[in-house]
Amino acid sequence: MSAFGSDGAAVSTGIKNGVWAKLKETDPLLITNHCKDHRLAFACRDSYKTVIVVKRLDDTLENLHKYYKYSCNHTKSLEHVQKALGEPVLKVKKAKHHRWLSHGQALRALVTSYRFADSDAIDNLALLDTSTMVEVPETYAVAELQELSAHFGIEDDILLNEWTSFCELIGDKCSQDGTIMACLKFLLNDKLGLTTLYPNIVHLLRTAVVLPLSTAETERVFPR
Repeated sequence: MSAFGSDGAAVSTGIKNGVWAKLKETDPLLITNHCKDHRLAFACRDSYKTVIVVKRLDDTLENLHKYYKYSCNHTKSLEHVQKALGEPVLKVKKAKHHRWLSHGQALRALVTSYRFADSDAIDNLALLDTSTMVEVPETYAVAELQELSAHFGIEDDILLNEWTSFCELIGDKCSQDGTIMACLKFLLNDKLGLTTLYPNIVHLLRTAVVLPLSTAETERVFPR
């Protein structure tokens, strides 16, 4: 296992008995990540309290939901109008705030101190994508590669030598797609025999392509 992503629930992120902690007992190099979509939802939820326009929108949606939910007559009237206009019969649903970690204030210290312990590793791995660069300088991402070598227990000199050589290689491939997946496929091409020359770069690329940056899709699939 290269990485583990979760929705941020305490059962997953607990520093002592959470899933993250237990997995890291087995594999200290494991990268853990809090789902980006859940983090975005938390930020949106918190904004309702401070942004007046958003709060008004939230109140309006809430009042509309209550208006129809607690009155059969109102609901029937809405259905009649929808049918008369040839529209699908839809119910006014409640605009729910994210249910996970509802006690956000109480957990703020935990979020700040522990939740994003591996965010640096994730950001550093993202720099392996050179698709937006016209050319890759020799010193590109050297500092970040040193941090990755420390995270994964790779000797600095070995990883940097591989990286420098790899940058020269992809620099010569002007038409080569510089995305992480494309670079990985390029190195894994048996005809080229590059895996033995760049074993650590291959390891980093393999880790990067399977990082669970979001768990939203799987959460929607499991209940079905």
